[in-house]
Amino acid sequence: MSFARFSRKYYAVPQYVVDTLKAMPKDSHPMAMLSVGLLAMERESEFRAAYDKGAGKDALWQSMVNDSVRLIASIPVSPQRSIAFASTRAK
Repeated sequence: MSFARFSRKYYAVPQYVVDTLKAMPKDSHPMAMLSVGLLAMERESEFRAAYDKGAGKDALWQSMVNDSVRLIASIPVSPQRSIAFASTRAK
């Protein structure tokens, strides 16, 4: 699977992350909102699931790469939403 195809598969940001961003204070900085949004997505982590199942270091790297691609794929959406939320809620 190509990188572009793989990243498109994970482009959408989960609704619970959007809800988390909406619940932040109105004067939150967009970069803080981006950080919170990305950290909230830990729930989706392949690495976490593999680690919790006891996978060894030799198997964890692939999960880490997949998580990284998912985060990179979600960033184009997350900052736009963060800035939109911050700018409309701060008024």
